[in-house]
Amino acid sequence: MRTGCFCNPGAGEVAFHLSKEKLQSIFKGDGKEILPNLYKGHEGITWDQFLTNLGMQSGGAVRVSLGLATNFADVYRFMQFAETFLDAFPSESNLQPRVHC
Repeated sequence: MRTGCFCNPGAGEVAFHLSKEKLQSIFKGDGKEILPNLYKGHEGITWDQFLTNLGMQSGGAVRVSLGLATNFADVYRFMQFAETFLDAFPSESNLQPRVHC
C-alpha cells in the first residue's frame, strides 16, 4: 500500500471524473494565467488551491499493489482493514498547504 499522486498521464483525470471540457478550460482557457504561477509559493497559488479550482478535494490516492504471490486471503485481510476507515474523517485542521504533489 502506498500513497501519492497519479504518475500515469490520464489516471487522475479518470479517477476524479474530470471531463475533457473541464481540463480544456484550465489548460487552454481560464487557467492560462494560473498555471505559470503554480508551485511558486507566495507569488503563485498552492497545489491545494489549484485542486480546488478543478473542483477536486485531493490530488492523490491510496493504492494497493497485487502481485504473483498475492492470494485471496491477502486481499480479504486488506479489505477488512480498509473497511475500518469507512465514514472516518481526519481530526487534524490548519495543516500547511501542499506546494507540490
